[in-house]
Amino acid sequence: MIRLLFDLVRTVVFMIAITVAFVAGGIVFNLDRLGNLDVQILKYKKFLPKEVKAVLPGQNIPYTRPQPKMTITGRVLEVYDGDTLTVLTPSNKFRVRLFGIDAPEVLQEYGVQSRDLLRDLILGQNVTVEVIHVDQYGRAVAVIRKDLLEINTEMVRSGAAWHYHQYAAGEKELAEAQQEAKNAKAGLWQQSHPLPPWEYRQKAKKSTL
Repeated sequence: MIRLLFDLVRTVVFMIAITVAFVAGGIVFNLDRLGNLDVQILKYKKFLPKEVKAVLPGQNIPYTRPQPKMTITGRVLEVYDGDTLTVLTPSNKFRVRLFGIDAPEVLQEYGVQSRDLLRDLILGQNVTVEVIHVDQYGRAVAVIRKDLLEINTEMVRSGAAWHYHQYAAGEKELAEAQQEAKNAKAGLWQQSHPLPPWEYRQKAKKSTL
């Protein structure tokens, strides 16, 4: 008798989970009708049950290695921090690193704010990715545009990222955007001595040796 009750409860729970999964999947696939709900689902999907995650967009699409100079049009599926994300197209999924900028690491001061700003700008949105080159991790190092807004420069101008001078020394617009953010004490420049993320990573690496 107890075994029968246990099996019945397990079956009911399973059916509820499947129902929730299909409902959530249907919600996410009808993105244009949702307002901001679809973005909230993407933002917090790591907390969802695995049955729900399994039907979310892009879960069964493998990552594709991009080609230099290619242009990708797709939807931003993930934002990991202030300069890295995933873009989904109908048949491919790409890891993307924003060209010419370096955002604070998430565990670094202002790292969460930087990530959240990039989420607010493009998570769940359709963007154009102009690939400059491909890095050692197979990511598209790219300029991202949403309509007429260039996201790379906007992140720097908002004080959410540094101009990554080491790899984009000739990018005058990024240099000017950083100076503008400094003058306005925007974002991370409210700190008296903000630590560049490349120095933060070096210190973190040394501490593990």
